[in-house]
Amino acid sequence: MERWSLKSRVVSMTVAVLAVLMLLLILVARHYSNIGLRHVLQEQQDNQVALVATQLDDKFELRIRILQAVAVQLADSIDSNPDRLLALARRSVALPASFDWLQLLAPDGSRIFDTRTPLARYPSAVDRTYFREIMAGAPHTITGPQLSRTTGRPVVTLSVPVLSADGRVVAVLNGGLDLQNRNFLTELASMRPMPTSAFCLVTLDSPSVYVMHPDTSRILAPARGARESCGEDRARRLWTLGPALAPIISHRGLETIHWELVSNLPPEEAYVPFANARPKVAVVCLVALALGALLVYVMVCRLLVPVQQMHRVVLQSAQDPDAYKALATTRSDEVGDLSRAFASLMEQLAIKTEGLHEAGKLALERKQLIEAIADRIPDLVAYLDRDERYVFANRAYEARFGWSVSAMIGRTVREVWGDALYDAYVAPNMALARLGEPVSFDYVWQSPSGPRTFEVMYKPVRDADACVAGIHVYSRDVTDEREELRRLEQTTLVDHLTELLNRKGFDRRFAEAFERAHETRHETRQPIALLLVDLDDFKDVNDTFGHARGDRLLGLVAARLEGCVSALDAVARIGGDEFAVVLERVVAPHAVDTVALRIVRALLEPYEIDGCVVRCSASVGAAIHDPRDSSSPNELFMRADTALYAAKHAGKGQYTLFDHHRARAV
Repeated sequence: MERWSLKSRVVSMTVAVLAVLMLLLILVARHYSNIGLRHVLQEQQDNQVALVATQLDDKFELRIRILQAVAVQLADSIDSNPDRLLALARRSVALPASFDWLQLLAPDGSRIFDTRTPLARYPSAVDRTYFREIMAGAPHTITGPQLSRTTGRPVVTLSVPVLSADGRVVAVLNGGLDLQNRNFLTELASMRPMPTSAFCLVTLDSPSVYVMHPDTSRILAPARGARESCGEDRARRLWTLGPALAPIISHRGLETIHWELVSNLPPEEAYVPFANARPKVAVVCLVALALGALLVYVMVCRLLVPVQQMHRVVLQSAQDPDAYKALATTRSDEVGDLSRAFASLMEQLAIKTEGLHEAGKLALERKQLIEAIADRIPDLVAYLDRDERYVFANRAYEARFGWSVSAMIGRTVREVWGDALYDAYVAPNMALARLGEPVSFDYVWQSPSGPRTFEVMYKPVRDADACVAGIHVYSRDVTDEREELRRLEQTTLVDHLTELLNRKGFDRRFAEAFERAHETRHETRQPIALLLVDLDDFKDVNDTFGHARGDRLLGLVAARLEGCVSALDAVARIGGDEFAVVLERVVAPHAVDTVALRIVRALLEPYEIDGCVVRCSASVGAAIHDPRDSSSPNELFMRADTALYAAKHAGKGQYTLFDHHRARAV
């Protein structure tokens, strides 16, 4: 792909800006020109429509006066025969110049004469609105367009009364205008204010109809009244990128009748001057744009000469660090500032390049030292990239996985660990580490010498954008350490004399049993029981047989106690001669009674210690915890202790069970 030079881009952008500005200027000018032209045309057309409407009013008024004059003449001869009256009317009115026909009606609505056809064909006019208005005293009427009941043609009727000397209406004189004959109304259809514009005449009464229209077939067709446009009234786009232009419509109401004259000037004709001027304007704009582009090109070429020189020097600096010395650093303009800044930058770059070279050597030495230290560590140390591929691994990995370090680099954790270990241990923890959380987990490796436990830690490393860039991996064999910890912990939980749980071990086991009783579903939970065992007169045994035999007695007691309970239950020595038994999954209270009586009877049996027969009974106090209750472990212990206190007071070798209401002896 060919790269545009800076000169080409500057010229292109400048010419583009000039073109956009010129286009905006043309659009703004055209917008305001459209507004001005539309205002002038609207005013011109409004004046023309007003003139035509005034002429129509004058012609209606003239014809009313003609009818009124004829009515005066007919009033004097109203009693004459119809033929004489018709002859008088024909002499007084020029037909069809003023009217297409004349008609005289009697007060009963019958025809006295009619200039069109014989009277026998005429129905009565008594139901006509104009007839009723004249008979009611109207000085004159002009009807809206309607179909003649005689000829079936659209007509407009002008009516005046024929008055007697005493003011009575003795007849009604009608003058008709046939809307399909040539008259001053039908002349509107052929009148054109401009070649494609037109006039039309509509009634404003409801329903509104066309009185006259350029398309004569639409006479008496429904119109929109005051909103009539006499043609297309939607705005149309006349040329590309141009605005939508609406036709110029004028309205003017007639004073003599409730009609309105409408004129419609289509935008195609109204804006002809603009359409004719468009090619010339386009040529002028293109010529101006070409001259502007040439002038810009010449100016840019002169201005960019020093910039081009600097461009060549910068490109040469990649191979020749001293090429910057050819820059025109003595200029006082922006190019001189750039040249001096670039020269200073190159000088600093030379100094820093030397420093980076030395720092790189030092970093390499330190990297080798760190790798040597890591290779001597028995723990597994590695670094993973974003794709879980090994970037670094120490020598300990060779002994663990059987891979050479060079073979591991670039491989994924799944490839090194294998699918089974990866899915079981690595995958869930690696997902957390990739989210940025430090992770620690254990896994068991089946080594040839037996299972070994490893502790693995993932520590994410974030980049400058706080995104996880890699993960440090530390893995060490903790098998021996964990075994030692378990051994040490065991010594803290077991009584060394009896090898039973001590008080600390009892507290932990007691709490665990309490939690297990509440972990199962509510309907399957089973109670637990606590038995406290106290040896009777153990002090006398120590005083009589000595403390050594007393200690051996405690060991024998511990063994008998373990023999009285199941493997699920726990036995602990919680004091000098005090023991505790935790029974889990107690089915019923009588099960506790059975175990307690077994303990009492077992401990009543004599002991043989170093040839001496020793007898020592024990008292037992027990309490049962129902998981449905809200009592705590401490409350259960207190209840068992209360039962033990009651057994002690009841006599030696006794057992008492606490039942919330009273301690009952068994």
